[in-house]
Amino acid sequence: MKKTLLLSVIASLSLAATIMPYTSYMTYNNSTKDKAYLAGMYMSDFKSPFKYEIDLEGLKLKYKNKYNIADYNERDLTFVLNYFRGYNYIYKFGIHNIFIDQSGSNDTYDKVLFTNFLYYKYLKYNVGASYYFGSYDGFNTNQVTLKGGYNFGNYYSKIGSFYTELKANFIKISDKNKAYTNKDNYQNFDIKLQNFNGAWTTTLKYSTGKNAYKVANNGFVVYNLGSEYKSVEGIDINYKFAKTNNIKIDFSHSSFDTDSSSNSYLLSYAKSF
Repeated sequence: MKKTLLLSVIASLSLAATIMPYTSYMTYNNSTKDKAYLAGMYMSDFKSPFKYEIDLEGLKLKYKNKYNIADYNERDLTFVLNYFRGYNYIYKFGIHNIFIDQSGSNDTYDKVLFTNFLYYKYLKYNVGASYYFGSYDGFNTNQVTLKGGYNFGNYYSKIGSFYTELKANFIKISDKNKAYTNKDNYQNFDIKLQNFNGAWTTTLKYSTGKNAYKVANNGFVVYNLGSEYKSVEGIDINYKFAKTNNIKIDFSHSSFDTDSSSNSYLLSYAKSF
């Protein structure tokens, strides 16, 4: 059974490949934005001692009619290479490509290059660090993320076992005027608590501290629209069936800019081989 976040990574050693289609719908409040649609496909393959990951994603963002802003279209392509050294170290290298198309504006290409180091003790604890370099039109970003995770509880008890994780994100923007942000330095913290009980995995997530152009989810998520986020809270529920199938629903609420907020709903299905 899927017991911890780390276990899902280590499980790839015995399950060579995974495919995961997903889709998301977002709504906005007190914002020029109206709604957004997102769809993607994640794929991974393991050939010892390497794990290869690819994520293809498309986003369509619509603005409220009264602002007369053209629809925003984005295509993301992420490549990640993981190197497993023994049973305690994982090294990660990747690139997140961002292709932007907005009517009335020139097409643009942004990218984020990243590397990650993780040391773990199986089903006990982990510590790690990540570095992200973002290259945008007229400016760049540097982000350092430090993390630590700890496992506790008894998986075979009635309440199951738990995993808790804390991340500290430090973001530096080279030119806040070109990035349209209020600051050029941000500090942000992510907190996560997971419960593993039989076929069910429940995750509570909370992010606090202002941030802009943040990179999350190990390089797969980039907040590249220039909004200044204040907090994000969410929950997701994953159900595992037939040993190699997972279905997950996710809800998150984000507060950004002055009084704006958004709600995001995500559905994904993963199949391992």
